[in-house]
Amino acid sequence: MQTKLYYFPKEAAELTGLSKSTLRFYEEIGVLDKVARNKNGYRTYTQSEIDWLLIVAQLRAFDLPLKTFIGRQHSSDQLMVDYLKSYRQEIENKLSELEDTRNYVASKIAYLEERIVKKGLFVK
Repeated sequence: MQTKLYYFPKEAAELTGLSKSTLRFYEEIGVLDKVARNKNGYRTYTQSEIDWLLIVAQLRAFDLPLKTFIGRQHSSDQLMVDYLKSYRQEIENKLSELEDTRNYVASKIAYLEERIVKKGLFVK
């Protein structure tokens, strides 16, 4: 399948899962560089821009703040790798905290169920 040279906003929105207004907003605040326009004034997105928007959309789904992406569209691969490794470590830390919380809640449930059984009540 041949890659298109450019995509119109509707196509870009469909490919990235972002709304057309979000695409404009990302351009406005600098998450996305100034987008080229065709002779009729319509925005046209390159495959490279679509790829960048897919990365942004994926990481935004995990609550990364928008300021993280401002001006980074053309970062070197090494800078992106370093940043993503740092973010992966943050995720690992959060997972560890969640695991601790889950274990605490499980032990609390076990303790309370044991108290209920000792009192002769039934546990659902």
